[in-house]
Amino acid sequence: MKVKCIIVDDEPNAQAILKLHSDKFDFLSVENTFSNAIEAANYLKSNTIDLIFLDIEMPQVTGLNFLRMIDSDAKVIFTTAYSEYALEGYEFNVVDYLLKPITFERFSKAVKKISVKNEVKEPTDLIKLSQLHQSIKPSEIIYLESIGNYVKIYFSKSKTEIIHSTLKDLYEILLVYNFIRCHKSFVVNQKFIEEVYPNCIKTTSNKEIPLGISYRQQVRERMKEK
Repeated sequence: MKVKCIIVDDEPNAQAILKLHSDKFDFLSVENTFSNAIEAANYLKSNTIDLIFLDIEMPQVTGLNFLRMIDSDAKVIFTTAYSEYALEGYEFNVVDYLLKPITFERFSKAVKKISVKNEVKEPTDLIKLSQLHQSIKPSEIIYLESIGNYVKIYFSKSKTEIIHSTLKDLYEILLVYNFIRCHKSFVVNQKFIEEVYPNCIKTTSNKEIPLGISYRQQVRERMKEK
């Protein structure tokens, strides 16, 4: 099921970044973008939307007043440079609050909440491997290893495949499915992590994956959320 969304932000650069991030998720469909709240409110009178990416500080009508004037059940993700509005915003149907500049990782965590609430099922064609003439499920991947201009994928059934890609590109796709970057050359599926040690991660298949110094804190924080 597609999550239909609109972007309401008076900054063209912010609109472009949100659209760029959204396009990386198959379940998100950006239906329209607006530079002011009045145009967005008029659009919602005749269109049903599931999610609104909404700036707060805008000319004419602020994001908060926009929410007070519309009649919509759409979820809201605030996208703003002003953190002082966070508490006030949660009186509405707000899923998350993103502080600009919005990184892809932070955006991913926010829209993941939408995918869970809307029961979006994991697509079988998340990664289309043209070299293999097939698609794979993220739930079957234990970890990925960068090998030069290629990535080696290790599956749960003792199968491996090598594809021509960068680890960064695959990680950006898999991030929403609880994959963790633990090393400059490794990404691991969180559900297969059995133990985290100072210098490595032990998987349920008894494989030890290197844990880089600069990634330790991020991995520990993500594991606390598990």
